[in-house]
Order: sequence, then C-alpha cells, then structure tokens
Amino acid sequence: MIAGTYARVSSAENKDNLDRQADRLKDYAVARGHKIYKVVEEVGSGIIANN
Repeated sequence: MIAGTYARVSSAENKDNLDRQADRLKDYAVARGHKIYKVVEEVGSGIIANN
C-alpha cells in the first residue's frame, strides 16, 4: 500500500515536536509494510482570526 503522512504543530516553537511526529508517522507506516509517497509537515494555528 502507498501512504502519505501529515504532521502539524501550532507554532514554530514546536518544530522539534513536528520532526518527531513526522518520524513516528513514517516509522508506523513502514513497519506495517506501507511505502511512503508523500510527507506533509505544517506549522500553523487552527484558529481563524477573521471571524
């Protein structure tokens, strides 16, 4: 199976956590025999400021 991963943190201060999160997702997928097609990492808040 081909898989993609998505890791997200709310601020740049959490960049180390983003890297760890992405690594854990990759390890999880590979351990289950999946081939990683794409890795998406995002830093940003889920709050919409213009409401």
